[in-house]
Amino acid sequence: MRNNFYRLFNLFIIVTVLFLGCGKKTDPISKSVFKIEPPSKDAVKLVDNGFKIVNSSKDYILEVYKKADESCTKYNLIAKVEPRKSIIDEDVKSGQRVIYKLVRKHPEYRVYSEPVYIEKVFAKKAFVKVDRIVKYGDIFEIRLNFSKNTKFVLYGFEKSSLDKISTKPLIKVKTDKPMKIFILPYNDYNFEGDLISVEIIPAYFEKLNPVKNIKVIKRKDGYLISWESDAPKTKIIDEDTGKVILLTDTNFVEVERCSKYILIATNGVVDSDGVTVNPCD
Repeated sequence: MRNNFYRLFNLFIIVTVLFLGCGKKTDPISKSVFKIEPPSKDAVKLVDNGFKIVNSSKDYILEVYKKADESCTKYNLIAKVEPRKSIIDEDVKSGQRVIYKLVRKHPEYRVYSEPVYIEKVFAKKAFVKVDRIVKYGDIFEIRLNFSKNTKFVLYGFEKSSLDKISTKPLIKVKTDKPMKIFILPYNDYNFEGDLISVEIIPAYFEKLNPVKNIKVIKRKDGYLISWESDAPKTKIIDEDTGKVILLTDTNFVEVERCSKYILIATNGVVDSDGVTVNPCD
């Protein structure tokens, strides 16, 4: 009886070994998978409609967690970003402060990097644009358009020579020589906008001579009007509509119908007096 028990026990051991030995073999896991570099602090960037979150890794998934309320301690998973891909989190409001927790994960194993915490404030990018430049005597007035709640820094001939900080839409400059002004806008959160430059060339503001020596040649399908001018460009205005039909750097234009056209010499800043021509007269 005891011999039979030992035979059965040995048979069980042999069958178990054979069964397990024929199972699927698993490759050993490389130690490198347990050492995943954390995401970069530059992974979150401010864009016009939210925050762009970039997964710069070519191997690992980026898990994005977000805490939108400073009083909360819980982070909610909002996205899993595939390698070399990005998302835009548009669920933000102007002035809102958010904290992201970014973690890299191995695509096959439950292996994670150390988390990186990135705190950001969403604010629209500040901008400033030149509306127009007007000359009064020896004073040049630069009129500006800019975004709401924007202040800007004015620089002189070089960006390194700081002049002042302003929030007014009008800059007054006195000069009789060409000069360049740099304007750098900021918003309420001190985020910089794009630096712009304004060039003032006094000669451009001198009164221009009107066009002269106007000639008209009748052609089969209309009229060719030519002229002479000292200015780099000429505006052609249809007197009936008052609209500019062409701004050209050539000294001729082709028109199809009889009408009164006004030719105005311009350098882009100052216009000359207009000269009216009707090709049918």
